[in-house]
Amino acid sequence: MTRLTLLAPAAGVALLALTGCTALLIPQSQPSDAASQPSDAPDDTSDDTQAGTAAPETSAECAGLELRAGASLDPTALGACVSTALVAFGSGRESIHDSMTDTEVVFQYDPDFEFHSDDGTSSITLLDGVLWVDDGSGPVKGDVNSSNPDEQMAGFAAELFRIYADPAMTADLVAAAPGWTVAEPEAFELGNGETVQAYRLTSTGSFTWQEFPVEQFVLWYGEGWYPVGSEGALEFWGSSETVRQTYYDLGEPVEIVAPTG
Repeated sequence: MTRLTLLAPAAGVALLALTGCTALLIPQSQPSDAASQPSDAPDDTSDDTQAGTAAPETSAECAGLELRAGASLDPTALGACVSTALVAFGSGRESIHDSMTDTEVVFQYDPDFEFHSDDGTSSITLLDGVLWVDDGSGPVKGDVNSSNPDEQMAGFAAELFRIYADPAMTADLVAAAPGWTVAEPEAFELGNGETVQAYRLTSTGSFTWQEFPVEQFVLWYGEGWYPVGSEGALEFWGSSETVRQTYYDLGEPVEIVAPTG
């Protein structure tokens, strides 16, 4: 398999999974200090913890929305909320699972969206506006002006990441759904093995976003609109895929470096 044929699906899945379809990864400002919030729950011997116990102050976009079981949420208002939900964190880690791979990602937004993903076989790094793709035989640096087709493709993919990482794209994705409903909190296992309690927000029907059919989209949040995860049943390039993402270590420092070799 050539690097070019590997890059196209890798960039497409990463684009859908890491940017537009997360509806979560769009912070634009510096993180603030996270203040612990006491829990009203009684002591419990289980491993379940309440997501959001260390959440920063709820953003103005989320403060007016009811995060309670049975609530129906306006798509436009929810879109504005989720597009800012991670503003206070600035960095973190996520696990992505689909039918083909399990991918671990570190990300940061200080000052721009940057990340490194690794599925055990290939890796993608976006750093200082440059996208690097490595299929195991060495990194390819994106350059839209290169005569090398692999480098050109990586360069175009970087441009797409920048476009779809705009907060307006996230708000647009959530607003495209016909509606959203909130279910009772449920146990949700994060990528680091921790189990938390999170509200499940489900789109009330299928919809189309940026010409991509979306059969269903689900968001999970802890108290105080603490981002926990998302799952989208999507159709693109003639195939269907379900992508689940979970977030952990939000606000913790990460290191993203340019690949060598």
